[in-house]
Amino acid sequence: MNIDVRFRGMAPSEVLREHATRKVLWHLGRVAGAIDSVVVRIEDVNGPKGGLDIRCQVSVRGPLVGWLTVEGVDTTPSSGIDGAVDRMARTIVRELDRARAPRRHERFFWKAS
Repeated sequence: MNIDVRFRGMAPSEVLREHATRKVLWHLGRVAGAIDSVVVRIEDVNGPKGGLDIRCQVSVRGPLVGWLTVEGVDTTPSSGIDGAVDRMARTIVRELDRARAPRRHERFFWKAS
């Protein structure tokens, strides 16, 4: 699983990069076989104004889940990362459960003779 952490509108931080990598490995480690790559984007939307302005977007690509993207907005980068990665883990598990569930393609109608 390839993990890429990107920053936009804020200075790159090695501490945040390590935090994001740890969270991805912790939450998505159990489904790592279904994932090829993870991209975590951390963006300061409003700049120095403050408020709910840190956006964290987590995108996952894999053969079993396709391409999934989840986004979260919070006041601090670390809490934004935590929320988005946690939501992505739940989304991946739900998608894998859907893929494993038997599908009903046809409805059976009984013809009157």
